[in-house]
Amino acid sequence: MSVFSKVFPSLFNAGYPVPYVQTRVAFWISTGAVFYGLVKLRTALIDTEENINHPRHPRFAAPYNHDQVKDQY
Repeated sequence: MSVFSKVFPSLFNAGYPVPYVQTRVAFWISTGAVFYGLVKLRTALIDTEENINHPRHPRFAAPYNHDQVKDQY
């Protein structure tokens, strides 16, 4: 038994055939891969020739002014 499993016993073998941490690691890696792919797809669609010069394209966005936001509150 490793030191990690002694320190965090509830993370391991919570009634699962595989340690709980291992199932969660696979879940988060696959979730991250899906979101990464969606962002790449969204960026590719936004940067098409049809949309690149549109006034609402993110490259025309005004810079974020932290001082202005801070003064509102």
